[in-house]
Amino acid sequence: MANYNVSPELIEEQRKKLQEERGGNAFKPRIEFNEKNYLNDRLAKGETKKEMKVRILPVSADDSNIFFIINTHSLKVDKEISKSGFKSFICLNDEHVDGGGDCPLCKKSKELFAKANKCQNEAEKKALVKSALQYRSKKTFIVRVIERGHEDEGVKFWRFNAHSDGAGIYDKLMHLYDVRNNESIEATGEPYNIFDLVNGKDIVLTLTLETSSNGKTKTSINITDAGFATPLSKNEKEVDDWVNDPKVWSDMYASKTSDYLQLIADGEIPVFNKSNGKWEAKKDNSTTAEYAEKEAAKELVDTTEEVKEDDLPF
Repeated sequence: MANYNVSPELIEEQRKKLQEERGGNAFKPRIEFNEKNYLNDRLAKGETKKEMKVRILPVSADDSNIFFIINTHSLKVDKEISKSGFKSFICLNDEHVDGGGDCPLCKKSKELFAKANKCQNEAEKKALVKSALQYRSKKTFIVRVIERGHEDEGVKFWRFNAHSDGAGIYDKLMHLYDVRNNESIEATGEPYNIFDLVNGKDIVLTLTLETSSNGKTKTSINITDAGFATPLSKNEKEVDDWVNDPKVWSDMYASKTSDYLQLIADGEIPVFNKSNGKWEAKKDNSTTAEYAEKEAAKELVDTTEEVKEDDLPF
């Protein structure tokens, strides 16, 4: 079997970089949408718990890391834009976005922070800061996986946001990586990599619906590993096909254009004008930028686990 294996050195290098950072065309063309291309890490209506098992793949045959990282914006939006009332957008300032740059949502965040710095009223200042934080970009991880029991569906993409408190899915995966590695060193004197394609382990996800005291619900995800080490597959050709699968993140998650995101930043509902090929504000839209800012300041939401976009891809 060709050596596509996951590199512990790259995992550690990427983690170090993330830790350091913590201290401080209407749509892009993509392949035809197919829900089977995405890992469905959400509970169905009426479902309160489910378990899934996945095997994590390297980013590509040429990149033996497991995490691909992009910057995104998670915003509260009009329900005409997204039925859930929340939406994620790829940041146009991200280095991986072709022809990006000058992201209107980043610009909006900076403008709000600047307003807050000049504001003398503490209540207004606090509201401006909250709104600015909502428009600020955050790191999003994209991981390729094989879902056990659904191997016939091929490679799937799993997306989750970074958590500044160290309690996100990335942190849970790296904690598990550390625990198993340390156990192996103590027992055998040899390091162990749970993400190894030959001697690694499947990852078990347990999704549970939780209800808070105020009646809000969210899905929590517990992460552990399978009891025994197993290869990705005993079929070498199957391994080659999965690792060399041609689908990439940009096929799965389309970025919006600058004019579209400018309308979002202005609190408008974008509609596409076929006559001139441009995005424009919906004419009868009563939502104003001022109203959108006030609404954004009311509630900051972590879309990683509480809210899932109902109109994948981005």
